[in-house]
Amino acid sequence: MAFLFKLSENLEKVIEHLEKYDVAIKDAEELFEMEGKKLEFLCRTLPANMARYDEYQGELKSLEDYLKARRDVVESKLWKKYVEGYSRQLSTRDIQAYIMGDTEYVTYTELILEVTHVKSQISAIVKALEQGGWMLSHITKLRVAEMQDSIL
Repeated sequence: MAFLFKLSENLEKVIEHLEKYDVAIKDAEELFEMEGKKLEFLCRTLPANMARYDEYQGELKSLEDYLKARRDVVESKLWKKYVEGYSRQLSTRDIQAYIMGDTEYVTYTELILEVTHVKSQISAIVKALEQGGWMLSHITKLRVAEMQDSIL
């Protein structure tokens, strides 16, 4: 996952990187338009599309884990700041409230939520492609058995 090293600590690059997935999600709509396309073409292109979106899903999982790790670093720095930097001892609840209100912590949390949302959309595409694979398999078997026009 070399792309994580490119993103490092620049959150603007993370947002730019997420735009790539938004385009992929919009492009996925045409993958499910099967009417008027040859069965051979659909069967030939399905594995490549499946692999591409499965790869996107893995990248988003890695990005989500990376952002959670970065947020944990921010949380630990803030925790240390509030434990050591105050003249009176704060309760655990107070420290958590201060941390959750910190701008940097909130930014990472918002990014994690956005990545999770995009990951769930990509996951839905992967599941739909899997179902499409089953459907194409069944249609192919019916054509081989010359039963495509049979009425049940």
